[in-house]
Amino acid sequence: DREVLGGPGAVPVAISLEAAEAVDDIVCRMLNDTSWFSQSKRSAGKSEPFRAAVRQWARQQLEVGDRVTLVSRNLQGLLSGLQPSIEQMVRGDPLPDGARTKVEQFVGVLRDEGVTDPEQLLERIQLIEWRVENAGDPDPEAGIAMLADSIVPFDQAPRAFEALRDRICREFEAIEA
Repeated sequence: DREVLGGPGAVPVAISLEAAEAVDDIVCRMLNDTSWFSQSKRSAGKSEPFRAAVRQWARQQLEVGDRVTLVSRNLQGLLSGLQPSIEQMVRGDPLPDGARTKVEQFVGVLRDEGVTDPEQLLERIQLIEWRVENAGDPDPEAGIAMLADSIVPFDQAPRAFEALRDRICREFEAIEA
């Protein structure tokens, strides 16, 4: 295990797209037998796409060490810049009033959408803003940089990004066919 985006990380060994799980967009199984269950939304704020993801989180069976993530090209409103405040609160560090209010609103949405213990789930949540969606996006290097030294070694990040992008494209082409 190693740190990823400031939190506990692990080495991925398998990726499933459109998996048979409550959180089904991307499931990443790790070498340490944990899993990251990811929902992807092009844009997410205090909106129906975000609430739908939370309902999926609420139904997901989690084992010790598992995480749920929301991956979006654009985290806005309530979700914009929220991840560092969630991490601060989980560590027990004091938060400025504005940040505390946003986390409390987030916990309220978790509760409203059926999460039975939102405070416990808070420790397992990772909000990831990834502004790269297509090969033609103006800055695919941003996606590569996010992979570098967080999920894969720095020198393998470009190849890993290309492989992941190609696999996702193949999977979606198969679904649409």
